[in-house]
Amino acid sequence: MDNAAVSNVPAWVWWTIVMVGALVALVTLLATRKGRPLTGEHVFRASRWSRGNRLLPAQVRITEDRSIATPLAADGVIMNVANAADVSAWYAKWFGAKISRSGKDTIGEIPGARIVFRETKDPIAPLRGHSLGLLGFEVTDIEGFVKRYQESGGTFDGNGTIARAQAANLAVIQLTDPWGTSIEVSQGLAAVK
Repeated sequence: MDNAAVSNVPAWVWWTIVMVGALVALVTLLATRKGRPLTGEHVFRASRWSRGNRLLPAQVRITEDRSIATPLAADGVIMNVANAADVSAWYAKWFGAKISRSGKDTIGEIPGARIVFRETKDPIAPLRGHSLGLLGFEVTDIEGFVKRYQESGGTFDGNGTIARAQAANLAVIQLTDPWGTSIEVSQGLAAVK
């Protein structure tokens, strides 16, 4: 190819080639970085696209613990919230979370797990429709829970009735908290094997 043929190519063609090359390089860089192990004990990071995962309101941290008998156990969920005091008070009222502080985080201890309410100024999307679809809570009296929640002005998702699986002695109802997190409330799930 001679220099005259190269100089006759319009400038926009060269800019397009440069931009496509830069885009391919960026995608390649992201793909190679995505699979890199993290430093420390972490096995998985909830969001590899943003350090604080501000796009989703909840994060899951998975760490290895060879001392537990089960293959997988959860120790908690991190919820990015605008006002940790309001959100933690709601979870304390409805699910008995014992609230404490750890540095800048507000912790809600619930039997078997904890919720870390982490304040952020960034916009927060509702949980529904993302990889972590809902939180589940087991209660001892689902009818009493439903009655108290409705009497306080709370509403349930769908038709608002308790779904029952008689063979398993299981009852379930779903609601959405005031900040958009989907919650499944159950009674009898612990006995289902």
